[in-house]
Amino acid sequence: MVGEIANYIWKRTDTNPSFAETCAAALVATAIGPNVVVPTRMGDNRLNVFGICVGGTGISNKTVALDIVRLMARGLGKKLERRVLLPSKFSIEGLANYLATETNWGLIVGDEFTTMITQRSKTWLSDIMEFLSKLWDGYIPQYVTIQRGVEGVPFVYVNFLSATTFYLAKLLKREGDDFFIQGTGCRFLWDLDFRRELMDEDPSQAIEWFLDPFSREELMAELDGYIEELALLHSKIEEISEISQYKDGIFILRPTMEAAVELYKYRVETINRAICLFNKDLTNPDSGYIARLAQNAIKLAGVHYLGRVYQDLSLSNNEELPQIELEDVRWAIKKMEHHFRMYVKLKEISEEATSKLTSGYQADWQKVLDTIDSKGGKASISDIMKRTRWKSKHALEILQSMILAKIIESKRIKPPRSKEHVVYVRYGAKIPEVEKWLVRDEEASH
Repeated sequence: MVGEIANYIWKRTDTNPSFAETCAAALVATAIGPNVVVPTRMGDNRLNVFGICVGGTGISNKTVALDIVRLMARGLGKKLERRVLLPSKFSIEGLANYLATETNWGLIVGDEFTTMITQRSKTWLSDIMEFLSKLWDGYIPQYVTIQRGVEGVPFVYVNFLSATTFYLAKLLKREGDDFFIQGTGCRFLWDLDFRRELMDEDPSQAIEWFLDPFSREELMAELDGYIEELALLHSKIEEISEISQYKDGIFILRPTMEAAVELYKYRVETINRAICLFNKDLTNPDSGYIARLAQNAIKLAGVHYLGRVYQDLSLSNNEELPQIELEDVRWAIKKMEHHFRMYVKLKEISEEATSKLTSGYQADWQKVLDTIDSKGGKASISDIMKRTRWKSKHALEILQSMILAKIIESKRIKPPRSKEHVVYVRYGAKIPEVEKWLVRDEEASH
């Protein structure tokens, strides 16, 4: 099923093929749900997938691919009569509370990952990277709410997909290796869309590009068919999980002997690679990513297996447990080695990116600074768009690049008789009005 959904997403969007595959894996992992574990001596591995695509704006078709993922996730939720698509904009306390009280599993699909990082100094996104790491790990620490006191969730099962532009490379340059050393960046399956073929100029392609009603209906019917299959996969897993021989409704998924040997060999190889790097440099960020390759391969192998055999899944109390097979393990290892190469490429690009990313935007940056100065040292995005006549997407892109470059910073203020809103000031500037009306952390948390 992973390959079929991946091909559908790629066919519809012409997005990066590997990212289409990661999107499909995350959808299948979401449909599998929280009740499947691959047990190892170090603990149970649930099958959640975290993926990010880095590519060009309007070129890599990242957002349209994520739109299809959202359609499938919403459709799956309707079939299961529950919410599968989790909020993509959230405060840490808000999402933690949602996972504690509404549902402890689902899929987050976010359009712009860089925004999460550039705004993490804000109250509602403070410590966001650590929080994402905990979601991948499958648990979130107890937290305190004003209304209910100490709260906690036994475990969570969250899949995560997002995308961003190569502004991320500049962010990584600014942040150094912290993003990876601290562990968040080491958990993602990275996809990079850094080379594109020119489009075919054949006029006959226009007929296929603009869908006739029948072709559109066919594509939508195909999408509905995949939603049905995802729902069927979920119901099969639930049926097996409910059999009495499984403790606490957990479906124990193990590899066959030859699949286990292949996975263990990969684990030993990758851990030893990581140890060598760690022994040479205790802060080497690559060691963390390499050390998690096998764990992500376990997750992917389980996803690939269940997505491949789900139609035949059935189990009575006397039958043997289903087992991950060698072809699933080899697919997962090959995929993880691809993601490691993309991780290495991303770091290479970040080393080269600073001058390339800034040189083309000096004029736009100056327009923003001129607007800020003309407005007494602070300007809202509306002020900037009005003066520059930019569309909101372009304005946000320029503002994000300036925040990353530490040219400006954003402040959330609450003037008298006015709504809370964000203004932009020169980096380090202390504007009396802004400081007077600034929404402090303790205020925002209430």
